Amino acid sequence: MGVLGRSTRNVVANWEAAALNMAASGIVVAAAAAGIVASAKTAATLRQPIPLATTELVSMVVSVFPTAAAARVYSDAERSGARRVFTFRAWAAGGRAAWGRVLVIEMIDATIAVAALLASAPYFFYASVPLVVVFVVTIIWSRKAIVTVAGRGAGVGAALRDAWRDLGHHLGAALLLVIVNLLMTALLGPIGGAAADCWLLAACAAMTEAR
Repeated sequence: MGVLGRSTRNVVANWEAAALNMAASGIVVAAAAAGIVASAKTAATLRQPIPLATTELVSMVVSVFPTAAAARVYSDAERSGARRVFTFRAWAAGGRAAWGRVLVIEMIDATIAVAALLASAPYFFYASVPLVVVFVVTIIWSRKAIVTVAGRGAGVGAALRDAWRDLGHHLGAALLLVIVNLLMTALLGPIGGAAADCWLLAACAAMTEAR
């Protein structure tokens, strides 16, 4: 069975991991909306505004925990050969063990994306295609690194190096899933994107454990 088939089977068999990831994305969206509304109200009434930086930090932490936990579940399923391995205790343990390192990877991912966007801003018309390539490669690279961190307990540096060396393996399947991820995020919002991101994580787990 190929990477797409294995990752689909993994996500469906351990559907709770994707459901929790989608629920966390819903919480992030709701918290962000509440923060915007609260900030507008406090500004209107001259009260102390809610620090947006704190809201963003909490949102990032809420997002990375289920990502780390899902990556651990999908890695365990690939390594064991079993279709269903999900338990809430194992999911939570995976999140607790790796969320800090996953947060660092996500911050590196975001920094590269923002830097590329700012650097290309004056030449956006000509740089749009290279910019998309940078975004796509960075997403695949970071997701493979997250799987290595969560599934194998590697450090951030080692996981990023390993993911970069392995970037060319199964690139077509990963590229397809990144496109699906971006489309689902555009059409269904962050919650749909969270579901597609789980599929990409499962695909990266299949690639990693197949080596």
